[in-house]
Amino acid sequence: MGKYYVNCGTESTVLNASTPQQAAIFGFQKVIKESEEEEFEMPTHIRVSQRGPEEHEDDYLIDTFLVIGLLYLMRDDEEEEEDGE
Repeated sequence: MGKYYVNCGTESTVLNASTPQQAAIFGFQKVIKESEEEEFEMPTHIRVSQRGPEEHEDDYLIDTFLVIGLLYLMRDDEEEEEDGE
């Protein structure tokens, strides 16, 4: 697992993940949970880096709505597992 810096618009977080994709998904989820009481402006993309919070030419970028869709699918999978117990 590596250390990743995840930037979602004006919000950011640092976490450990296996891949930049995993970091984007869990980082976005963490930012949303931490900003529940505040207004959160939805960014168009999420930027992930292992080099630091600043923007780098080789950062991994992913569309925010793709991440939302993946989180939705993950939620459905978790509910099915709970129902199957």
